Amino acid sequence: MDAAERLGRIPELAPPPEPSLRSRWDQLRSAVTVCQASDEGIPLVDHPWCAECRVALGAPPAFEDVEGAMAEIERTLGGYNERLRSAAVRDILAGRRREEVEKLLAIVGVGDMSALTGVLDDDVVRFLSEFMRGAESTRRTDRPE
Repeated sequence: MDAAERLGRIPELAPPPEPSLRSRWDQLRSAVTVCQASDEGIPLVDHPWCAECRVALGAPPAFEDVEGAMAEIERTLGGYNERLRSAAVRDILAGRRREEVEKLLAIVGVGDMSALTGVLDDDVVRFLSEFMRGAESTRRTDRPE
């Protein structure tokens, strides 16, 4: 989620993730936790739920909700990946910005944007932003008038 939000701040990669996705993700993260209570510590006679985590015994975990949010994050990252890939392909075909395209290929591998999540620091975001700005400006200059 953090990677999607950071990439969403690059205007040329727009649109950013829906704001509701962050609140949904945070809510799911706090709801889906491992309870530390032992079986002996849950007095079933008093109530059929854990006093520590408040989950009813036998209640299914919220996997579907988590998977749905993760799929939405992956779709967002996939959209960013597609826009970066398109910009790189246009520049490769036009023979422009070779050094920048090589850097992009080294960073992303023009494949899976989720691979960036572990290395998405300010320098990488700055480079991607500059790369996309350059792609936008070269695309505008290539258009016939």
